[in-house]
Amino acid sequence: MPLPATVTRRSEYPVVGVVAVMVGAFISTLNVRLTTQGLADIRGALGLGFDEGSWVSTIFSAAQMVVTPAAAWMSTVLSTRRVLLWTGAIFAAASLPPPLVHDYDTLIALQFVRGLAVGAFIPAALGFVLRSLAPRWWIWGIAAYAFRFVFSQNIGSAVEGWYSETGHWEWIFWQNAALTPVMMLLTAIAMPRRPVDGDLLRQTDWAGIVYAGVGFGLIYAGLDQGNRLDWLNSGLVSELLLGGGLLVIAFLLHETRAEYPLISLRVLVQPNVAVPALLISIYGFGATATSFVLPDYLTRVQGLRALQIGDALYWTALPQFVLVPLVVLLLKRIDARVLLVFGFSMIAIGSWIDTGLAFGSLR
Repeated sequence: MPLPATVTRRSEYPVVGVVAVMVGAFISTLNVRLTTQGLADIRGALGLGFDEGSWVSTIFSAAQMVVTPAAAWMSTVLSTRRVLLWTGAIFAAASLPPPLVHDYDTLIALQFVRGLAVGAFIPAALGFVLRSLAPRWWIWGIAAYAFRFVFSQNIGSAVEGWYSETGHWEWIFWQNAALTPVMMLLTAIAMPRRPVDGDLLRQTDWAGIVYAGVGFGLIYAGLDQGNRLDWLNSGLVSELLLGGGLLVIAFLLHETRAEYPLISLRVLVQPNVAVPALLISIYGFGATATSFVLPDYLTRVQGLRALQIGDALYWTALPQFVLVPLVVLLLKRIDARVLLVFGFSMIAIGSWIDTGLAFGSLR
């Protein structure tokens, strides 16, 4: 008997669906790393100055921040299947022209479109995992989500190094024309078709989405350009941060009065929600900081080539194949709080060591 339109079927192939969203999340994170680390190759090949080139990565990442507040909600309203297929097609198509474009404004526009499209990949991932897998498998889905973050952050140096050494810098963009269709194929196979949820669509908090998305995007752009433009001594950076901050404040005020808020602030401040969110933020900051500091140190101080840096970062990426499943198994025997304390202790020690490397490079 067919299910009523109001009933959402689970994926017929949940594991394949999880693989699809993880591939999408991997593509998203990898692209951020490649765009940042391959910026010198992109500037040289396209004849861009340092200032012009810096906006190539800033616009790409800021666009992802703009779309993030809408992506998770739209995955629920439109279905993860539709969101990934539509955005995947746009991202793959928009990744083909950049190496062939020599007009700066067109390049920046393409980067913005690419950022908006790929920005939907990560928010769609975790929601699909929790909706499609049985509760007993959630921990494995979340572990896969965490695995792709650390793995893609550190494998990016090796990939970009190979592109740089072999003279195939174009594949920083073109690889997406090969990887994204794989995600789309898995998505089409594994995720069930379901109608658009008209009731939720009518309840969409469009004002909240705009305030939050544009606000976070402006703040990110201000922070990313701050070091280059001397922070608040730059009128542009000050305007980006001030404008973004005001929009985020407007978003928070709007959420307290909206009939159907994008985020329920009352729920957000509850300890069982706020504390995990804070821990995830600390984890993300620590892991990202390490993946940026080490390559920079190895380049500036040790003078290593990109491929050599990739060889060094393999020691962070490859052990994840063993460590992530091991942690999942340990969670069945050891209190999660003990593992959290151990994990954050390792992040603290690693960050402290990285701080020494950074100070050493200034001497």
